[in-house]
Amino acid sequence: MKRATILTAALLALAHPAHSAQIIIDSFSYTGSTTDSSTFDDLSIFGGEMDVNKFIGSGDNLSSYDAAINGSSFSLSNPSTTVTGGSMGLVYDGNDDSATSQAFGLGMDLTGTNALSIDVLSITGSMEIAFTLGPQSPGLSSSASFTVDSAGTYSVAYSSLSNQPNFDPTAIGSIYLAINGVNAGEAISLDNFQAIPEPSTALLSTIAIGLATLRRRR
Repeated sequence: MKRATILTAALLALAHPAHSAQIIIDSFSYTGSTTDSSTFDDLSIFGGEMDVNKFIGSGDNLSSYDAAINGSSFSLSNPSTTVTGGSMGLVYDGNDDSATSQAFGLGMDLTGTNALSIDVLSITGSMEIAFTLGPQSPGLSSSASFTVDSAGTYSVAYSSLSNQPNFDPTAIGSIYLAINGVNAGEAISLDNFQAIPEPSTALLSTIAIGLATLRRRR
């Protein structure tokens, strides 16, 4: 039994080598709030700055969306009863002190990771989240999107991003997290925006075989 426990632990450790290889983009460990496009500077943010970009929805006005960072998460809400289809983006492009211009200055090397991940702590309604990764100079970006209507951890593998095979994970100039389709009365709370390693299919198969062998030996 002890041998089985050790082998199981070893296999699972191989599946997640790499908690050490995770790259924290934003843990939202600072505080601030805005109803418009703004910048937030903090040493815990990769690149030192996160820009909030607000985009207009139908019936929009500057006070329609409330964005806040409370020291442990980012929250976005639409308290309006009429505004629909608005968007807000979190932009990481280096410390350029601008919420509206893209600087391509992030200088990120994603080697050792193969997916972007975000924790949805809570959500009211249904929204789209989109990840866009840009090069270190103006050029073609790579992106992917997914629909969110429940809490959980969501990840997008780099292999599923657009603009393949031109995507270069070693030279990332900007990362954009967009929250689209925020309708009246809806809200979302996010945490742990990071680049992560994901276990390969082959490795997961090896783990399954190992666990099956252990069961037979019992």
